[in-house]
Amino acid sequence: MSKRLSSVHEHSGRTVLLLRDPSDAVASWWNHVRSGAVFGSGGMDRQGLRESVATEDFCRFAQVEVVNWRNLAMDVLAMTKDVLVRSL
Repeated sequence: MSKRLSSVHEHSGRTVLLLRDPSDAVASWWNHVRSGAVFGSGGMDRQGLRESVATEDFCRFAQVEVVNWRNLAMDVLAMTKDVLVRSL
């Protein structure tokens, strides 16, 4: 959290936070951690990713990472002075 806090303070309490669907964000992070790449740049193909997220390893990973995803969003929102929410 200290890195996020210092980044927000450096920008006078302003930041941009783009929130992805947590399912997509966690699956993408799983792909990166497992293959060292992002989807479409040498990571797992769609079929490989679908098979990989159906495992117990992914379920354990997702349980931790979805909390990290939430904590990041909550930390940044709590530290930011101006908040604009827009639904796409």
